[in-house]
Amino acid sequence: DLPDLVRQLHEASLPWLPAGQTSRLHWGPPVQGACTVVSARRLNRILEHNPGDFTITVEAGTPLVQLQETLAAHGQWLALDLPWGTHGGDEASAGSIGGLVARGLAGGYRHRHLGVRDQLIGICLLRSDGVTARAGGKVVKNVAGYDLMRLFTGSWGSLGLITELTLRTMPLPPQRQGLCLQGSLGELAGLVRWLLGSSLSPERLDWWSPTLAAAAGFGREPLLL
Repeated sequence: DLPDLVRQLHEASLPWLPAGQTSRLHWGPPVQGACTVVSARRLNRILEHNPGDFTITVEAGTPLVQLQETLAAHGQWLALDLPWGTHGGDEASAGSIGGLVARGLAGGYRHRHLGVRDQLIGICLLRSDGVTARAGGKVVKNVAGYDLMRLFTGSWGSLGLITELTLRTMPLPPQRQGLCLQGSLGELAGLVRWLLGSSLSPERLDWWSPTLAAAAGFGREPLLL
């Protein structure tokens, strides 16, 4: 049904806006004029998971929280942060994996695991005329062809509607421990330099501004997570 709808909109010269769970359509400047929102919300299936190869293929509307829960049952995870605007572990506010890729969102985990575009192995999409296109494959070492995955990551839906994704997964750490340190900027910066030069390999080093630290219930000083 989705390709047919897009073809009809194209033939009628009607503008349409690609979307996932539609949780972040208010981001960025408003779309000019009337526009039909074409959502991938109901494309929410996990199509293939190969735990031995650490790859998973999902439809783009699959909620990110649901996908992480499925992978956790196999001792794996996607090395991606919940995007800005997520309320706790709420599935709706976290949005879909397709929306995360379209926005190109990445947080503190990219220090260790790189960004979302580096987790992509394959992509399927609908062009503006309803034609289906594919790029990449289902294995980590597939390097043939033009790298459409990086082109579409962060494109904000301006190049087409992402419908399917193949991503690489990672072993879920058996244990995690976070540490919040607060103090002067100079002292915390010295600690960061020491950490980066030490034998430790922290997954993330996040700076919090005094305003953000105060909003989280800490004192109004710089904070290092």
